[in-house]
Amino acid sequence: MKLPEYKIVDFVREQNYFDRSQASTSVVCKAQKNDEKTTYNLKQSSCKGNAYSYVTTLNNWALYHAKQGNFFEASHLLKRSYGIRKAFWLYHPTTVVTLSNLALVYNFSGLLREAEITSLEAIDLMERTKSADYLHAALHFFALASLYKYQRRYKEEESSYRAILFVYESHYGANDAHVIGTKARLANCLTGQKKFSEAEQLYYDILAEACQRENNPIEDSSEAQGNVVLQTLEADKLWFKVSNILYPTVAETIKKLTDLYAYRDDYNLVL
Repeated sequence: MKLPEYKIVDFVREQNYFDRSQASTSVVCKAQKNDEKTTYNLKQSSCKGNAYSYVTTLNNWALYHAKQGNFFEASHLLKRSYGIRKAFWLYHPTTVVTLSNLALVYNFSGLLREAEITSLEAIDLMERTKSADYLHAALHFFALASLYKYQRRYKEEESSYRAILFVYESHYGANDAHVIGTKARLANCLTGQKKFSEAEQLYYDILAEACQRENNPIEDSSEAQGNVVLQTLEADKLWFKVSNILYPTVAETIKKLTDLYAYRDDYNLVL
């Protein structure tokens, strides 16, 4: 099976995580009790300034470990930070950002169940605050789409791409590379579900746009990535972004259409 373009699973890290978890259950329980005690003490002191300084320090350490590739330790620190922020400032923007960073760190750790639950919690929190940056929400949908693709949960993957498409079309406009690239991913997802008619129409739209662009070239600074990547920013800011996406070329789109027709013909022969 071909892995998704955004590889959110690292089997070695995942195995190491569970090995460490089983080998240090008492340590994890002790840390959790310490976190609860810290939160209780901060509440009792009624000093939000101390609490804010403490969680900012946790985020700084988490960012340091994330930059080193130690996502296990980063996730633990972010989880501690979020627990305290949730108790003091549930709807504060930095609380949403901390939760978002935690969800995406789980992705990089290969902890799929935790990543999905935390991403959905972050999206829900953004919706409840009614002050969400929709590109921030799209980042979660992008990560979820890749997760669902890996797990072959194609209906959920499709729903995620449709949500991303809505955000990108509203923010960038219909002809932007983010929109066209997302349409290509959606078409591929629809093909896998045997929704050939809609996938074919999307590829025709992409092909028409590609022909127009190649006949009338426009300078484009997009990068050929389209992955969720770690940025080295401030600890209390969002650490991740979706890197820029190149427009699909005419040749690439024709190849996708050819694959779709071959897959459809094979499917019809079976029927």
